[in-house]
Amino acid sequence: MTLRALKSSLLLCISLSLLPCLGMAEESSSSTTGLLQALASSNALLRQDAARGLSEQSARSDIGNEALPFLRAGLTDKDMLVRRHCALAIGRLASLKHIASKSKDGTAFGKKVGVDLSADPLLRAALIKSLSDRDPETREYAAASLGMGFIPAREIEEGLLARGRKEKHPQVLRVLLGALKRGRYSSPKTVKFLEKISRSGEGSLRPIAQGILKTIR
Repeated sequence: MTLRALKSSLLLCISLSLLPCLGMAEESSSSTTGLLQALASSNALLRQDAARGLSEQSARSDIGNEALPFLRAGLTDKDMLVRRHCALAIGRLASLKHIASKSKDGTAFGKKVGVDLSADPLLRAALIKSLSDRDPETREYAAASLGMGFIPAREIEEGLLARGRKEKHPQVLRVLLGALKRGRYSSPKTVKFLEKISRSGEGSLRPIAQGILKTIR
């Protein structure tokens, strides 16, 4: 373990009052509270570890609506890794919520999902803004969140299209196309965008755009 990593781990342990610790114990509501508090730290390494911990908890749907304002604030953090992991946490929550909405018993992998992204009225706009983040992974997770975590809306469609017209990263575009498909967006602007991708987009993206066009025409 490097000196930087060791320092970061110790700072996180102190913040969560978990010393001595050699790895994360099973998360609880108290540890979530500690992570949320650490996310507001002035120490970038501590914020990084807190954001990473929250993204891991979100994969198991172990955090609730109370975390959303903190994750939203993390989307504008000056540290790229903090922004990335906060966007990833939100994206994982959106994915689980989407899976639960499609399952017969209303669960994701047998577990209830106790978070609703719309509970934070400012989160949607923050994610749309994150579509312009310098980090492509943050943009990817923001697009995924908008596609799976919210009721389709014109603002979301316009945000996805605005990013799509200038996006150069194939994976971000792939996720963005998926968000447009899930939202069943079919405005003339969306059709025009999809037609352009289907004709002159990166090779693996063309059949995706063509398939979406078939479903909305």
